[in-house]
Amino acid sequence: SQSITPSQETNPASNTTPRIPTAFNTLSKEQISKLGRDMLKQVERDVFQSLDASQIAALKPKALSGIKQENIQAIRAKTFRGLKAKQIEALSPAWLSTINRQQWKQIPATSMSGINRKDIRNLPNRTLRGITTNQAAALKPQALLGLKKDQIRALPAKVIAVLSARQFSRIKPDSIANLTGKQASNLEPSVLATFSTRQFRNIAAGAISKLKPEQISELPSKLVRTMSGNQARRLNNQALQSLTPRQIRAMLVTTLTDMTVKQFSQFSQSQVDAIRPRVLKDLNNKQRRALGLSPAQSRSATRRQRHTDGSAAPERRVIEALDVDHHLPGNSRAETEQEAPASLNPVMLENEGW
Repeated sequence: SQSITPSQETNPASNTTPRIPTAFNTLSKEQISKLGRDMLKQVERDVFQSLDASQIAALKPKALSGIKQENIQAIRAKTFRGLKAKQIEALSPAWLSTINRQQWKQIPATSMSGINRKDIRNLPNRTLRGITTNQAAALKPQALLGLKKDQIRALPAKVIAVLSARQFSRIKPDSIANLTGKQASNLEPSVLATFSTRQFRNIAAGAISKLKPEQISELPSKLVRTMSGNQARRLNNQALQSLTPRQIRAMLVTTLTDMTVKQFSQFSQSQVDAIRPRVLKDLNNKQRRALGLSPAQSRSATRRQRHTDGSAAPERRVIEALDVDHHLPGNSRAETEQEAPASLNPVMLENEGW
């Protein structure tokens, strides 16, 4: 093998393509840019330890792919600061999956645009655990189509917090099902509100239990209507109390009737008033008592509903276990919302803007 000496490097007349480098620090950027894929395949593993960021940036995209996967680990982590988006685009998913966690952290966020869905799909969990927030925010939404069910759990909660609505829109519902409670609680409320109905329905009940009041209060009616009974039963007290009257009216009958007695005892007056008469009719006696209503009152409310325009709210008999003076965060805003006619079904309410 033959290498280029420092004296040759400074001689313009000798600025020719080297055969097989034995040290990258003896080569000019021009010489490095002329290195081909086949030549890099023959470079010894230890030689790559001398490769720096400016030199890796000088390599042509296709040439870079000539570095054997077993030699990638020999490249110093800080060298990856020079990796460009165009180079990443030319690298195979298998090549990229060989980059270790320390090396991956050094890749500039601006280079993340070179990652595609196949690359994401092939990244090991150890790499995903090391992704930085800046890198994650710079990923193309389309790339997240490749995120598999077992991979989403590997993403740090702080990474979940910076993903945009457009990025989340590309994550498959099956993958959403593997969000942990910590990850779910770190979702931006405005991002969670843009979930598709399938995505929201797939959030595990355990993850739902960790949602914060500000996340719940921003949910649109179409997502609240999607909530299953199992999900509703896992709402924590603070999240439960943040439900607006509009959201409660949007809930399916089966979702509300699946809620626990303890949960109903946490309802505020405005929340109780928002429960549709047909829901009250389907509640059991313990649930009605937790709301402060007797079976007779709920039946009376149902009869009144049939003969009015739907604007009358059921009267409430407050039981000692419920504090009538307890006002929950957000109630003042919720109580001023326009009341939807109770005779309209949830779909009509949504279409009419209720």
